[in-house]
Amino acid sequence: MRKHPWRKHPGPVKTFSFILAAFVAGSILILWSWNTLAADLFLLPEARFKHAVALEALMVGVFLVSMIIARFTLNGAPRSGSQGESAS
Repeated sequence: MRKHPWRKHPGPVKTFSFILAAFVAGSILILWSWNTLAADLFLLPEARFKHAVALEALMVGVFLVSMIIARFTLNGAPRSGSQGESAS
């Protein structure tokens, strides 16, 4: 298949598939680490996969909200010399 020069990024299906695979892999790692550390060593109850997914969704949500807040508070005022202004 020939690559077009105007196509510099992967398609939305490939991007979504990568994000979904990373999310599932992260959930599996959270589940394994909790069940290995907390359940075996500290005798806490074991987690199920739905608990790992919920924990990862919470962590992603907190990260996204903090990034949005940081973007609006730190970059709220426009900087001089940005947006194509020419220095004469």
